[in-house]
Amino acid sequence: SVWQQGERASERVMDALLAPAYPDDLEKYFKLSEDLSFGLDDLRDQKRIHNNTEKRRSSQRSSSKEIGDTETHKRNVSPKARYEAFETCKITPDFVPHFPLEHMEVSRRSNFALCNITEEYSDRGVRAVVDKYLSKHTGQLSLINSNNKKTQQVLFHVNQVWMVHAFGHSQFLETHTLKELESLLEVGKEVTLNARRISGCNYPLQATAIWTTKDPPPNYKTSDLLADLSLRLNDQIYSQTGEAKFLTNPLAGAPDCTVSAKVQEYFSQEMGFLQLDSGDRGVVLFHINQVWTEGSRRVLYNTVQDMMLDKYLPIGSSVMA
Repeated sequence: SVWQQGERASERVMDALLAPAYPDDLEKYFKLSEDLSFGLDDLRDQKRIHNNTEKRRSSQRSSSKEIGDTETHKRNVSPKARYEAFETCKITPDFVPHFPLEHMEVSRRSNFALCNITEEYSDRGVRAVVDKYLSKHTGQLSLINSNNKKTQQVLFHVNQVWMVHAFGHSQFLETHTLKELESLLEVGKEVTLNARRISGCNYPLQATAIWTTKDPPPNYKTSDLLADLSLRLNDQIYSQTGEAKFLTNPLAGAPDCTVSAKVQEYFSQEMGFLQLDSGDRGVVLFHINQVWTEGSRRVLYNTVQDMMLDKYLPIGSSVMA
């Protein structure tokens, strides 16, 4: 409405409009949108029933005129017959002509997510090249124009990288390890992408999908894409600014190192507490799914378990966590 009135919005206003949502607000937003979508569907159902009823009335009036006596026609149709006809009408496929049957199973939240991701380019995407990696998960791309010159820079995350196989496209981490990312998508490699415009960090664009084939992945706009993009953007802003309001992962920035601890107690056959041997000597929750065997060929203990966890790691046992 601002643009329709011919008013110009200042940079400060536009930055506020394009700034990423806080995680708590985003969660409330999705919850509210889901509730609204259910309400809209109820309204659509009522409208369809109303429109269908009006069509039937109009059809009945037309039929009555053809036989010349509307009242006589009504008397000849019993209420039970009219009710059965209405019930039959409700379950026929042509009752919802604007919603093909093959699309009826698409989730409401998925539809909401698709409608609220505004991408900068067409479905075919644009060319780009991998510039560098910012971390194990994120990197920087540059768009390439028709003269093969680099233009705008794009922030990307491994979750938006798609690979192609004999069975079709799949997300990178579904078929490859994180260690393979920098070798399969090496610096200098040309890719195709689509992106959305962002603000709040030193990148104007964020990749919504990256692929290496001619055709884009047909199903990358999943129900959780918008939430994941916002989460990764908040992580990037936090890494640049250090502002706590953008801290979505409490372990962000924590060093990848192990510390010694001792098994303190068990409160189920699968879960217990460890007490750290150093630092603040805090207590850490652990589950059998995080326990690995000893030796050169370490495997998850639950895949070779031959005794109860509290027997394998008795209280007081020293471990590395």
